[in-house]
Amino acid sequence: MNKVKTQTGMSKAAAEQYARGFSYFETELGSEDKIRLGKIIITKAHKPMPNELHEDQFELLYVYSGVKVIYLKDKRIVMKGGEAAIISPDTTHGAEQDTQNRSTLYYLIFQDPAASANFLNLSQNERNSLSALLDKHKDRVLRTPPDFRESFERLLKVAALPETELNLKMPRIRFTVFYIMWKLLEFANCNGFMIPEDIQSAIDYIRKAHSVIPSLEQLSALIHLSMPRFKQKFKRAVGVPPAEFILREKIAESIAMIIETDNSITSISQSLGFCSSQHFSTVFKKYTGASPMQYRKSGRQANPPLKEKARSLDED
Repeated sequence: MNKVKTQTGMSKAAAEQYARGFSYFETELGSEDKIRLGKIIITKAHKPMPNELHEDQFELLYVYSGVKVIYLKDKRIVMKGGEAAIISPDTTHGAEQDTQNRSTLYYLIFQDPAASANFLNLSQNERNSLSALLDKHKDRVLRTPPDFRESFERLLKVAALPETELNLKMPRIRFTVFYIMWKLLEFANCNGFMIPEDIQSAIDYIRKAHSVIPSLEQLSALIHLSMPRFKQKFKRAVGVPPAEFILREKIAESIAMIIETDNSITSISQSLGFCSSQHFSTVFKKYTGASPMQYRKSGRQANPPLKEKARSLDED
């Protein structure tokens, strides 16, 4: 199995994947519980995600950063950093129509606890209760607790350990898997998430600045936050760093202009505040997988993820 980048480097196969803009890792967490753990890193626009189905198994999909589109029961769902979805067993999901954009994803695939003997060493009543909670929150987008990524990374580290009596590998795996599930379900029962007023002010400013690209210094000063605090608070609220959000907004604007007008690419890039048409073309291709001219010549509809993802930020 190819591995993602670690502190000690990466395998040759993984390095080749990473260079292509896609890095993937999956491992099975013990044979008894039949739980699969995975991590995907997409560093540039990539081919669409094929549909898949997990027979008799849930999938907990977590988007740590970026934007991810999936079709779930024929419904198009736009997920952003800091969101997760519990996908019910035997449910087809994927995104065959949409280019995958820059993002980091984690996932757990596991059997229905109520139907799995000895799942995580829980009693039958405990398994039934966990299954009922999963069923209550299945097939919809959920906000995640602040330490969610750290929990997944901790699980990846424990999974990589050799199994010995001294390191208690399996008890630690079971505890961490249960912790991830419980914290998500507990957080899902909290009140709905609202974007803080100051961050919403920054978002509004970005969306009104059609002909310029606001600097992060301008935005942090606008809402009276230090630069580190602004970046941290924006990323937590919106799901992507402010610099990436600005570029995504600009590309979303440019798509309509490219498809619906005959304006030159240079004119479009200048009207959106890019320093040059070359820079604009580079950014455009990174997020859509095609150059502006290729996109225009293809005659296809404007890319839904990029047109709709900005609006989805206000729909929580």
